[in-house]
Amino acid sequence: MPGICTVRRPPAKPRGKDVGRSSRAVASRNDRVALYGSDRRLAREMTLQLKHFGYRLECVDRVEGLVASVEAGGRAVLLDVHCESGSGLGLGGEAQDVVARLPAPLVFLSSRDDIDARLAAVRMGAVAYLLKPLDYALLVDTLDQVTGRRYPEPYRVLLVESDAEQAKSYEAVMTAAGIKVVVVEAPMRTLEIMADFNPELVLLELNLPGLSGIELASVIRQKQTYLSVPIVFLSEETRAERQIEAMERADNFLTKPIAPAYLASAVRSRAERYRMLRALMTRDSLTGLLNHTNSKERLATEVRRAVRLGTNLVLAMIDIDRFKQVNDTRGHQAGDRVIKRLARLLQQRLRQTDIIGRYGGDEFVVVMVDTTLDGARAVIEQVRGDFASLGHGTAAGRFGVTFSAGLATLAEYPECGLLLEAADQALYRAKHQGGNRVIAASGPPRGDRVEAAASSSG
Repeated sequence: MPGICTVRRPPAKPRGKDVGRSSRAVASRNDRVALYGSDRRLAREMTLQLKHFGYRLECVDRVEGLVASVEAGGRAVLLDVHCESGSGLGLGGEAQDVVARLPAPLVFLSSRDDIDARLAAVRMGAVAYLLKPLDYALLVDTLDQVTGRRYPEPYRVLLVESDAEQAKSYEAVMTAAGIKVVVVEAPMRTLEIMADFNPELVLLELNLPGLSGIELASVIRQKQTYLSVPIVFLSEETRAERQIEAMERADNFLTKPIAPAYLASAVRSRAERYRMLRALMTRDSLTGLLNHTNSKERLATEVRRAVRLGTNLVLAMIDIDRFKQVNDTRGHQAGDRVIKRLARLLQQRLRQTDIIGRYGGDEFVVVMVDTTLDGARAVIEQVRGDFASLGHGTAAGRFGVTFSAGLATLAEYPECGLLLEAADQALYRAKHQGGNRVIAASGPPRGDRVEAAASSSG
């Protein structure tokens, strides 16, 4: 019936005792990676650096050791080559044949940046070629990719379809293709559901009860937030003039009946294009994290969702200690590497459902959804300890860096402005007490803070 709203969402995963912990569980992973041909100093440094990202480095000095490591479950092979010049890589022909046949991704580490060395690596089957001195953020990112750790989030599609049987069929096709689908059978709640679900594509039936799909598409386009979200019409309409009219409000028109493979392909390609364009607008170019503006937008979205569902979230504001000194004494390139490594560590430790943004300069924000304050504190403390133990290097030598963090929970500060203010004040206290610590905001919000937050959000 037209008056009934049916919204189907994927079932939530149970949290239980894992509230506040990373669903990626990187810290508990111990993926084996073999390192061949490296000097002991570099091997020790790599062992220390990689263990914080869930990799256990196994150093071998013979090709037979590589074979044994891979056969024992090694996820990747790092090959450090020392040949100074020429077309070879410093390995004998027989050794090269053995390495080339290893059933594990092969990553070359080298001081050479000439085409001869790179071509030789390609001919041996290398999937990556990294230059020394190593950029460890790049090394970890490469290992994550070649070992299959980094799984892209499924595309999010909102399906507005009043025919329950067709909606169920389309939903099954897209779900089988790895696409996350929310079905709305009553169109008048489309904007409400979009605000919650944040779709990357809207599939819209042209003929809906009570209004037309063209009218609903026009309403969606009135919202500045959804100007670039692709809208694809679904209909049995075959008249060219009607399809042209529809295309003035949408990005594509799919005529029913639609072959399952074509539906999945069409949806995936358009959602992928939108995600790429969206990333250019919303992501920080250095770290790939959300930028300042979009971090605040996502915080507001998650606060609204948590209030509606009666769940909690924790906001963490993180600032690198004495970062200006790093830039002044080590150079801005070294400072950029420090920022990138902290960004990577946060991505590794936090869940895919959590939100990480670069708030500006050396400051980050983390929104940890459906999480207790104690659980959030434990995760941020772990990241703080791991980051403090990382070594950073330049030609002038090694150096260490720490960060401070302030936490605020929605349960105590029930509004975006209050959360930001409370977390910022907690961060200030952490810095004032010497840095390299995590402090949670405490105490009920004062009346003047409530009024200030309300006026800023209004």
